[in-house]
Amino acid sequence: MPKDMSPSRKRLFWAIIVLIIILVPLIAFEVGLRLVGVRVSDDPYLQFGPVQSVFVSQTINGREYYHMADRKLYRERNLTFPVHKDPGTFRVFCLGASASAGWPHPKEEIYSAYLGEALKRAYPDKKIEVINISAHSYPAYRVRLIAKEALNLDPNLLIIWSGNAEFIEPRIYTKHWFDPALGLLNRSTLYRVLRGTPLARKWVSDNTLPADYVRWQRGTMLAQVPPETRTDPVQLKRVEEHYAYSIDSIVKSAQEQGVPVILLTVPVNLRDWHPNVSHQTLKGEELARWQEHYYRGRAALIKNELDTALSELKLAASLAPEHADAYYFLGRALERSGQFTEAIAAYSRARDLDYYPSRAISNFNVTVRKVASQNDGVELADAEAAFWADSAPRAPGFELFLDYVHPSMRGNLIAAKTVFDTIAKHKMVEGASPVAEFSHEPRPYHCGEEKRHSIAATGCPATVGLYGDNTDFPMQVLLVKLFAQMNQNENLATKLDDLERAPGIEALDEMSKALLADARSVYRRLVDLERRRLLGEPVDADAGMKVAEDDLEKFQLKYYGGYRELQKKVTQQKGGN
Repeated sequence: MPKDMSPSRKRLFWAIIVLIIILVPLIAFEVGLRLVGVRVSDDPYLQFGPVQSVFVSQTINGREYYHMADRKLYRERNLTFPVHKDPGTFRVFCLGASASAGWPHPKEEIYSAYLGEALKRAYPDKKIEVINISAHSYPAYRVRLIAKEALNLDPNLLIIWSGNAEFIEPRIYTKHWFDPALGLLNRSTLYRVLRGTPLARKWVSDNTLPADYVRWQRGTMLAQVPPETRTDPVQLKRVEEHYAYSIDSIVKSAQEQGVPVILLTVPVNLRDWHPNVSHQTLKGEELARWQEHYYRGRAALIKNELDTALSELKLAASLAPEHADAYYFLGRALERSGQFTEAIAAYSRARDLDYYPSRAISNFNVTVRKVASQNDGVELADAEAAFWADSAPRAPGFELFLDYVHPSMRGNLIAAKTVFDTIAKHKMVEGASPVAEFSHEPRPYHCGEEKRHSIAATGCPATVGLYGDNTDFPMQVLLVKLFAQMNQNENLATKLDDLERAPGIEALDEMSKALLADARSVYRRLVDLERRRLLGEPVDADAGMKVAEDDLEKFQLKYYGGYRELQKKVTQQKGGN
């Protein structure tokens, strides 16, 4: 440094030196991370940090294969596929959450298995690989992380069925005046790595999530505590924006690599699934007036007095237009009176008003259709329309779904056929005959031959027959627990009645029998008390309900680990509100 340099120039000189000392290591780290190939999410809405591969390579008979590394990707299915596919292979990746994965069916009875078998029969000269890498409870932004990796595995087609898990994780979408600067920083691999560290998750927890596991909402369905991403209109809008970004980003990444994409609209159980949480804003006299019409309408439904039910429930829905259950029971009244189009609209409105959404909301399917129509190399498989057509004139219900979103065997077949027809129509199997028809060959099934669930793993009828939802008793017992967890009292009571009459149910193991017996004792009484109260029958409602609620708590403590801790958190949460 020259001795005659002015003080201002000296300060500038030293500032440049300090800047170089800081920037050179940062640039070196940035370059090093990129050269090493560190996988790190570039999601502009949420930070995840480094993303581990969902695949593990292994050598089998001298050939390298991939298999699933994560239990969320159903690694127990032991799915493997060659790292380097054979010449002439048509490789398909199916991505999404548990509905796409076919949960809780056995791996041979899911939509992707039906699709793969049909493609093999339709195109016998091609080698078909349909690989389902859907992950349990994964929102679209996590599906995007898997899709980015799958695109490097030489696919011929991506199939995306995603939208039911967007409210599972607690997060807050924030907006700041310095967001443009953060957007520039987000282009840096080093910045994204640091933002995803455990320390960053502690300091900036609102929108920083772990990349290797899904953080569930603290409230969970059992406690019926709605997430802020649904209760806050601003947050809800951001959820919809993030979903649209995730789907569009998958499509854009596939386009860059010349990989076709099929987007499925997301079908859900509209008719037979009660909203999880209904939001009520009325108070005082207005609330009392609403309750009078709402309960009168529900009582009329029980007595099949449809004119009264319609008029009362329409009035209740108009008085509390944000109350999901009001629209749900209005849908029932409309359906029973033969007004099927209006009933579907009411059911759909109830789904969208649910304050704890476990089903894809309507706007998600609007997004899917929009993205499919605006991008080359993307085809729409309208599964929602196919399910509606199959259940017409009624809305889809338990004939097509096991619960709220997971398809029954018939539902999986409809999904598979919808995708198959899209592939055939657009001649997506290169070099194959354009004439192809979907087909399915039922297979024998003995539900005791594999232990697929943590409960009812061994108890099954000893007979062998064709697979069916109603004969898969391990799955049915698992659904009993799910219905109880999601407060579906009426549906659970019906399911328990059906199971009690099912041939072969006596072969269940003792653990499963105890669960069913406990559930029957609790939920039948709860449903009966609710019915009698609606009808105004003379019952000791307070005492009866107290006994039922005490038994319900005992049931939940027995079958749901950590329920007591959950109760404390919910009490604190409600006290804070």
